[in-house]
Amino acid sequence: MARFTSAVATIAAELLAAGAPGEALAAALRMRAAAIEGGLPRTKDMTPNERELVDLARTGHEFINTLQVAGIAEPVVVTVLGNVLVERVARVRGAAGAADWLRRLAALVDANADAIEVTAQSH
Repeated sequence: MARFTSAVATIAAELLAAGAPGEALAAALRMRAAAIEGGLPRTKDMTPNERELVDLARTGHEFINTLQVAGIAEPVVVTVLGNVLVERVARVRGAAGAADWLRRLAALVDANADAIEVTAQSH
């Protein structure tokens, strides 16, 4: 625990000394927490495909955190990535297909709001 505390203090001190915004400090701390969580054992009942999806999600969060540390605000990152996803769906299914995908995604979020809010707090 002391090593973790020292690492967190070092990250915070470096970012604060550099005049980094609070968002960058928060992102750096999330990255450190993710590194610790990454060392935890995986759920044994996951299939290789499920583990790959979990790793992809973790990598996505790390990417967003890295951009925040670089000074890009989270809402900007999320908006750009959301637009990229819409374009990728539209490339395959057209604009109407992308709109349908977004509506179904919104319905999925509505149906699982409580679980999504709990999960979101861990990032």
